[in-house]
Amino acid sequence: MLEPLYPPFCITGTEDKADAAKQKPRRQPCCGSCRNHNLEVPVINHQCQYAECTCVFCELTRRRRRIMRHQQRLWRFKKFSWQQREMEENTSEGEGTPNNCQSEEQQEQNHARREMVS
Repeated sequence: MLEPLYPPFCITGTEDKADAAKQKPRRQPCCGSCRNHNLEVPVINHQCQYAECTCVFCELTRRRRRIMRHQQRLWRFKKFSWQQREMEENTSEGEGTPNNCQSEEQQEQNHARREMVS
C-alpha cells in the first residue's frame, strides 16, 4: 500500500496556516557581538562582554549598527519633513492649524536633545 505524500496532520488550508502562525512563538533577538563568538544570548537585559572587542566581526557589527542608526535618522527626518510640508499645504488652503503642530522653538529643542544623545 502506498503512503500519502504528506502526513494527515499536515496543514493544507489557508485558515489552518493562519492558526498555525498565531501559535508560533516570536523569535527572540540575540546579541550580535555574542553571536560573533558563537554564543546565543538574548538581547533583553544583556550586558555584552564583547562590547570592547576589536575582532573583525565585532567591528563589522558595530559598523552595521552605526549605518542603520544613520539610516533611521534619515528616514525619520524625511517622514517629519513630509508631514511638515503636508501641514503647511493644509494651512495654506485655509484648513487651520492642526492641534499636534509643534512650534519652531519646540522643534529646535527636540533637535538639540537628539544631537546630545548621539
